[in-house]
Amino acid sequence: MDHQPGVVEYGVAHDRDGKIDRIDVVYVCSNAAIARQNINRLNVTGEKDYAMASRLTLLPYHLKKLNSRKVNFVSLTPGTSLEASRGAGTWEERVLIYRMLRSVFPSAGFRKMLRCYVSIPHWKEYCRNFGKEYDAGTAVEFREVVQGDQDLCRRINLCSAGYLYVRVNHEESLICMRNGVVAELRQKLARVCISKLEPDLVILDEFQRFKKLLHGEDEAAFLAKSLMEFVDPDSGTQARVLMLSATPYKMYTLSNEDENHYSDFIETLGFLFDSPEKLEEVKQNLETYRLGLVGHNCGSDMSGARESLRSLLMSVMVRTERVGFTSDRNSMLVEVPVAAELCVADLKQAVGTARLAATLSAGNVIEYWKSAPYLLNFMKGYVLKKNFEKLMENPTKDSLDALRKYLPCLIAEESIRDFLPLEPGNPRLRRLIDMTVDQGQWKLLWMPPSLPYYKSSDVFAFDEPPTKSLVFSAWNVVPDAIASICSYESERRMVRSSNKVVEYSELHRAVRQFLRFPVVDSKPAGMSSLILHYPCSFLAAEIDPLQIALDWGKDGLPEAGDVLALIRERLSSVVEGLGVYAEDSVRHDLSWHWAVFAKMDMDSGFKEKLNRWCSLKWGGWKEVGSGSGRDGEGFPEHVDLFASAFSPDFALGSIPEDLLEIVSEIALGSPAICAVRALHRIAPSLPWDDPVLLSAAATVANGFRSLFNNPDSQLLIRHLHGQDIPLWRATLHYAIDGNLQAVLDEYAHVLKESLGLFDHEDSEVVRAVAESMHDSLSLRVSSIAVDQLGIDAGKVTKESFRMRCRFALRFADLVGEKDSDIVRAGTVREAFNSPFRPFVLASTSIGQEGLDFHTYCHEIWHWNLPGNPVDLEQREGRVHRYKGHAVRKNIASCFGMESLRQMKAQGICDPWEALFNLAVENGTDSNGIFPYWIFEEGPNPSKVRRMIPMLPFSREESMLERLKKSLALYRLAFGQPRQEELLEILGGSDSDFENLRISLQP
Repeated sequence: MDHQPGVVEYGVAHDRDGKIDRIDVVYVCSNAAIARQNINRLNVTGEKDYAMASRLTLLPYHLKKLNSRKVNFVSLTPGTSLEASRGAGTWEERVLIYRMLRSVFPSAGFRKMLRCYVSIPHWKEYCRNFGKEYDAGTAVEFREVVQGDQDLCRRINLCSAGYLYVRVNHEESLICMRNGVVAELRQKLARVCISKLEPDLVILDEFQRFKKLLHGEDEAAFLAKSLMEFVDPDSGTQARVLMLSATPYKMYTLSNEDENHYSDFIETLGFLFDSPEKLEEVKQNLETYRLGLVGHNCGSDMSGARESLRSLLMSVMVRTERVGFTSDRNSMLVEVPVAAELCVADLKQAVGTARLAATLSAGNVIEYWKSAPYLLNFMKGYVLKKNFEKLMENPTKDSLDALRKYLPCLIAEESIRDFLPLEPGNPRLRRLIDMTVDQGQWKLLWMPPSLPYYKSSDVFAFDEPPTKSLVFSAWNVVPDAIASICSYESERRMVRSSNKVVEYSELHRAVRQFLRFPVVDSKPAGMSSLILHYPCSFLAAEIDPLQIALDWGKDGLPEAGDVLALIRERLSSVVEGLGVYAEDSVRHDLSWHWAVFAKMDMDSGFKEKLNRWCSLKWGGWKEVGSGSGRDGEGFPEHVDLFASAFSPDFALGSIPEDLLEIVSEIALGSPAICAVRALHRIAPSLPWDDPVLLSAAATVANGFRSLFNNPDSQLLIRHLHGQDIPLWRATLHYAIDGNLQAVLDEYAHVLKESLGLFDHEDSEVVRAVAESMHDSLSLRVSSIAVDQLGIDAGKVTKESFRMRCRFALRFADLVGEKDSDIVRAGTVREAFNSPFRPFVLASTSIGQEGLDFHTYCHEIWHWNLPGNPVDLEQREGRVHRYKGHAVRKNIASCFGMESLRQMKAQGICDPWEALFNLAVENGTDSNGIFPYWIFEEGPNPSKVRRMIPMLPFSREESMLERLKKSLALYRLAFGQPRQEELLEILGGSDSDFENLRISLQP
């Protein structure tokens, strides 16, 4: 999607004289989540044009708005729009069908038939109140189409009669007839609706996922071709089609793979050219080019074929490679040596597993052992585990003996229960733990910022700033083992650091949540928790850590203590001025610790809006804080007490001596106040006391409450900041040490773009960004079932216990600590793309194509080497993307605070926008690659790190060399049949073939 706005913008700008009444851009992608996200990115006009991300069959609800706008952006997905004949669809579609056809089929049975699986009360409500406004012209056409099909009308009447009387269970034959009728009605409605679209540009994103639309003969292909072949009846202009994909066909296929690169490539070209003559010319030139490569004959015939191929192909496709934009042509990639040395525990795992596998006739399990420890604990569905489960029914003496010797090589629940150290049991896993948990990441609740505003504490200070780790493995057992063991080791250290004696399963009961809002004797008793959630407008506006860093009169960055001292100096007169509200009293009134923020906002002119925001039952602070289930109980009472401090008559005793110190710490480290500033940077038109901005910041603060209330987080913070201060204040110190303001500023910047909120109103921007931040912060802890094996009285036993996962996760739909809780894979990806945990994400090949994991990760672990060099590139492409973590680190390192200080006179709102603008001004690239995709300047620049944990003397050593050589050459086999054979020939030559590659770069 990164280059689409340029194409769309050019197309819209082409109508300079304004002769076109309406421009429709239709965006087709693989799923609804991508559709909703990217439809926002397409709106590049700066106008409030109409964007629709919905089903094609719901178009009648939108036509009025489409006709009233100059430019429309319509997003569709094949599964829900073009393949509409499958299933009953949504209740919205069926209500629309009912409203359009009820004059033709007035029977109550027709309405009841369309209910399908919706409850009777809900269906009645939907039919009564939903979808009354739709396009009348479309309804007329739809009725004519349906009435023209006599067989369909007969079946509708027959089925309606069957549903006229309510029955608990209808006959299967009637349900089958109903489903067929509804599917056919949806199909006919889709045909009518697609004729109402007038596409000027059709964008097919990642079109390789639905190629059958291009080459098929079914209903979905018909609808797709109707879109792409649309011709404007007035101008005679045909719709333009833009097909986007990094992998429109597999660039290289091996002989043992099901896919065939050559036939796939030719089929795609056949669609693009729509000319048998041009396609035949491409085939002939490819053959000439191939003969030249094989014979190492770079004469005129080969050169002519190469140029002809380039010319023909570039008439329908372009491809920009990052390789050519890096100084040493390495695509900003570095291979980091990872020596996975064996130890005694690993060999015991190998011997025990091999001995047991032999008795179970499970074959050679060496590849499993090389990839994961504790195999029988984690395996699901493998031959070894299936044979073992059969053994449980009737064990033999040999198998029991082998199992007895193997049991010490498995995870025992007793060890986990007592938080005992767990031997990784695998050289690759040991190295992953060494380079993540052991490097101090277990002490982090978020990644350090790329652009800190002051020097970080020891916990957040690293010689090389850390990044998250993405792991790809060929085996399904690996992600579970990585997620469980890495997370356990991180949690174990967090718990053990506090010296608290607690069992693993009792952790959440033994460590109570501290950011709560209890009401004791009808009085709020958690006001100290509340102040971490109050987005004080005065402090957000007046105290800015970024501005303090810009004003710092010395080289480098200030210390956190220096920043706090400057804040105390600025606020001293403000706090002293609050003495007017204090009564003469010998005892200090601790209510000042929370009431001070209401008084400051009241004195600075923010009282009216803030008081109303606190007082509203719905739409204000109470609704945000109470929306957390039991965690939010008592929150409204606390807000009411806080709001009472806005009154000048609110009685307070003398001011405590530590008030200025606490206010300064809140100003620098409060999650709510940091969130206000971060959101205001990306939505500067909103006033500091705007209710939407306040609620958004409170939503983020609510997410931090979930994060800090985790028992392991509490124990870690208590360990780092001692027992001498309250835990709420220790949490503030942790946030200050972690440069929380800089973290949220960076996160807000990347979220605004990744959510496609470029031209949205600022109120929409802050709502969407805050919700995304909240969801990542409050990600539920997931768990993985671990099998506990044993032998009892000659019988094999198997029980299960669960291991929590948070530091590391598997990329998949996950089960929470309660089996009923499901964490979706999309939510896991969004959390990994945040600065917060998980810090390690493990996946099989399901995650290696088409997904982004780059926002806070530039380290890719090839746990198992793929056989195909394209898969190697695909994996690394997940973390080498637009404004990736490595790019932002390098931008900050190259320009950083010193450059921002020089720009200060121009005014800096979003520091990251300013830094990227600086990089653009200092760059020379005109293709949009630099500096957003490639930026490797500055001292010791960060790279995309290729991590290959290699066992000594393993066959992967030679395999890696062959793979890297293939990686350098495979582009020469572009479009060729029998590519593997061609690469073997080229690989045995010393010739420099780089200049012979067919470049499709525009």
